[in-house]
Amino acid sequence: MSWFETFFAEQEYQLKERNQYRQIQAILRKGKHIITGKNQVLNLASNDYLGLAGNSQHIEDFLKQYKNNIFMGSTSSRLISGDSPELREAEERFAKWIKKETALILPSGYHANISIFAAFQETDTCVFMDKSCHASMYDGVKLGSLKLYRYPHNNMEMLLKLLKKHRAKHKNAIIATEALFSMDGDTADIKNISQLAKEYDCISIVDEAHSIGITGPHGAGITRKTELEQDIDIIIATGGKALGAAGGLIACSNKIRTFLINRSRPLIYSTAISPIIAAWLSYTMEKVKKMQKEREKLKSLWEYTRKKLKQKGYNTGNSNMQIIPIITGSSKQALFLSEKLRNNGIYSPAIRPPTVRETKSCVRISITSLMEKTDIHQLLESIGDTQYES
Repeated sequence: MSWFETFFAEQEYQLKERNQYRQIQAILRKGKHIITGKNQVLNLASNDYLGLAGNSQHIEDFLKQYKNNIFMGSTSSRLISGDSPELREAEERFAKWIKKETALILPSGYHANISIFAAFQETDTCVFMDKSCHASMYDGVKLGSLKLYRYPHNNMEMLLKLLKKHRAKHKNAIIATEALFSMDGDTADIKNISQLAKEYDCISIVDEAHSIGITGPHGAGITRKTELEQDIDIIIATGGKALGAAGGLIACSNKIRTFLINRSRPLIYSTAISPIIAAWLSYTMEKVKKMQKEREKLKSLWEYTRKKLKQKGYNTGNSNMQIIPIITGSSKQALFLSEKLRNNGIYSPAIRPPTVRETKSCVRISITSLMEKTDIHQLLESIGDTQYES
């Protein structure tokens, strides 16, 4: 065997030994279900929180508007010839919705996060970040070679201590958090973060990836709900979850947008989001604003689910919205529980390192407005009491 064949074989073996080996699942989505192999199972792993991604009525209505009158691909970087009226319209709609001066859209939420942090490369900028923030935020910090200070999850006392100790060492500083944490399912103390950012002269960044469309006025997110949109400098969202599309959305000031356009390598060197996706984003943004009934139903379902899981003795952490982790404490137990659910007609993959630390391994339940209480009852009957592996 060549060195690289040996290397890849060893890597695969080590992953399997640590219960961290992953494979892409061949699936076909069908409403709140997916078809995997010959089985149709309830999908409790979807981020299509409002059921927009596959809504046939909306898709038909949207396509009628653009029949034979739109480009399917942008075919170039935004700064070359990849711009489009549809992309500019989506940015204007998002900025207006979030109540910021302007917006910028990149191909994905991952692109948006790495773009922002990497743009500060070689500027003596440090970042204070919640330990539970998404990998894309950390990857942006690495790409920008920024000095990183991590504070324990949602621990404002430790954030303050870090600011007191390290802020003065650097010319520029950023405080970054998710609004709704993607694995923990709990929310950030945005008010406290905005106050600390002002006090210590930091740029504040909040990622609303999992909260946009779900809460706040007309679904505009947690920052708008807490009326802090003017205090937070950069608000990030994604088109790939509740909005049922794709793209990474950045709401900010005109000066920040100009800075990102000129400094963001992922923006400069990536093909722009396609006009058809940008148009669909505009369409779904308008639909989401009017989906208050779906939001109320979703809230009722997540409260009911969490209550029942806790009654059965399961650890759901501090989850307070539609993301509910069933924390098992080990990769092995998370895999066992996930397989148990699969055998009972429910799809919810195990979440393991490096996504979370080993002790936070879990089965992540994702509630959507497509579900009914009967689906939750199926989950509760399938999961049983707090016994993972005998």
